[in-house]
Amino acid sequence: MMRKLFIVLFGILPAVWFTACNYTGPPGGGTGVPAGEGQSAVEESPGGQENQDSQGGGARQVLRDRSFQKGFNLLGLNSAVDGATVYKKIRYGSVVGAPQWQLAQWRSKYDLKYGQESSTVGRYALKDQSKTFAVDLSAYDLTLGVDAEYEFASANLAAPASWPHLLIEQTADDGYWLGLARSVNAKVRFTIDKAEDKRGTNEGFHAQFAWFVYIVDKNTESPGYGNFLWFGLNIYDSTKEFAGRHASQDLAGGPGNFIYSVGAEEFMDGAIETGREYAVDFDILPRIKEALPLAQSRGFMTGSNFNDLRITGTNIGWEVFDRWNVAVTIHELGIGFAPSA
Repeated sequence: MMRKLFIVLFGILPAVWFTACNYTGPPGGGTGVPAGEGQSAVEESPGGQENQDSQGGGARQVLRDRSFQKGFNLLGLNSAVDGATVYKKIRYGSVVGAPQWQLAQWRSKYDLKYGQESSTVGRYALKDQSKTFAVDLSAYDLTLGVDAEYEFASANLAAPASWPHLLIEQTADDGYWLGLARSVNAKVRFTIDKAEDKRGTNEGFHAQFAWFVYIVDKNTESPGYGNFLWFGLNIYDSTKEFAGRHASQDLAGGPGNFIYSVGAEEFMDGAIETGREYAVDFDILPRIKEALPLAQSRGFMTGSNFNDLRITGTNIGWEVFDRWNVAVTIHELGIGFAPSA
């Protein structure tokens, strides 16, 4: 079910991403500050206990292998055709066990399957003409880079029909029913390493670093069984001070599916600067509770109740809609699910 869902979602038409949201709900509920300002940059080693969140309080970690030590399964270029096919197992350092993460490179002109690998004592990298995947083998920081000047011959003055993605994704284990949660904290530390504008014009489109959590009606007795909410945190937009919020139908999915993305102003204290580390710790549960009735008010996700919804997976990374050369390093990533008392 989740693979079918994933395939559908990445065929989303550009209108979904470029249409402004008219929802104006209240901000607040999280922090997004430069690491070291107002909170500890490292509260827990990412390689620590996988089933406990760093904030404690009985929270469980939704994500497996948060430190990326087990490698990645590389997927293909076309989600609709390649689906879940693994074209390469990315292994590095002292990797043991099966990879828990997938690396998606949808709609790129180039294939990391044929990329150049390099490995030293401290760093692994896999590169093709436009993309870079790298892991710091001491801290297990993960770098994702797209040089889209090699993906687009010229600036896009109209929304492109397709665009390159470089994303990591993972399906979630059973059990994370939102009706049983007290909070669901999305936590990420990251650095935007570069954002170079190669468009040659002030017109055109942007590069987006965003994080999505798949929220699906998994109650087999629900009239809305199979409905999904594509819930996102729009972390960074290369053309704006703050990445904007968004809510609309998932045009590629079907009548029951909806996209709801929280804008960066709700969880960041200021605009993101390249080369500076930031930490986000944001409880997404209240926003999911807002998203469901909003979707239903527009005719989507009908027949689904909040207690029918479960977290089924996540992805984070780049979608690049124009000639931007971008890179991000992810230092820490987690989803802490705290059950109700």
